[in-house]
Amino acid sequence: MRKKWDKRKIKEYIMHEANENDLMEMIEIMRAKKSVLDLEKLAAQKQKIINDVEKLF
Repeated sequence: MRKKWDKRKIKEYIMHEANENDLMEMIEIMRAKKSVLDLEKLAAQKQKIINDVEKLF
């Protein structure tokens, strides 16, 4: 199960505990998450198009 961190805890970790490698890893994770969200959005748009075309026939 994933832990859900609030913004305050994340900020505290970044300001007091994280080193350069931790920050670089966090940036990579955020980029990957954004890519996943973009792909999910694209998949939803394509599914909507498919559903609209199927309604025509």
